[in-house]
Amino acid sequence: MTAWTLLIHLQQILLLGGQLADLESDREKGFIREHTSSF
Repeated sequence: MTAWTLLIHLQQILLLGGQLADLESDREKGFIREHTSSF
């Protein structure tokens, strides 16, 4: 395995991880927004 393919694999893993993290943070933001909008 060359460094190039390793980089590509790492990028894909980071992309997947980032997408999951975005979903989580979006859910949290929505949750916070719901609870702070009443103030």
